[in-house]
Amino acid sequence: MFVTGGTGVIGRALITRLQERGGEVVALARSQAAAQALTERGVRVTRGEVYDEDALAEGMSGCSLAFNVAGVNSLCVAD
Repeated sequence: MFVTGGTGVIGRALITRLQERGGEVVALARSQAAAQALTERGVRVTRGEVYDEDALAEGMSGCSLAFNVAGVNSLCVAD
């Protein structure tokens, strides 16, 4: 199963549920910090951006499902 946005609020919860169901979880990571956080949770990481077709294809290779929960979010909007 492939996940974008795996270090976000929804993505973290989704990965937890997917891991509980069994099977390998692969996630896209934009940064080294995100990659480290995912790796520590037992997730296989593909580095890249959601607009990087090659990174997406690499990450999704062999996956039967893909979840796109990446987004630009702000929990504390100033205005």
